[in-house]
Amino acid sequence: MAKDLDKSHKDMEMMVDTVVATIAQNLEEGSVVRIPEFGKFEARKHYERIIANPETGTRKLVPPRLSIAFTPAFAVLEQPSREEL
Repeated sequence: MAKDLDKSHKDMEMMVDTVVATIAQNLEEGSVVRIPEFGKFEARKHYERIIANPETGTRKLVPPRLSIAFTPAFAVLEQPSREEL
């Protein structure tokens, strides 16, 4: 990609890091990040819950957390995989 854009490897690394940091910041704020022709990233909330160990019966509280979900765009799904080429 660096050769195609006539950029150095270091410049490309900085650009990718900036894009990833921007996506992460928006997800932390609760925004959905849509990239046209690629897909969308979305933060999903998992509420706290109690789990039990089936062997010992001990119960444990699992704290709330966020997970990241990616939904690919239709154009990405239509592309052939490397095995099909």
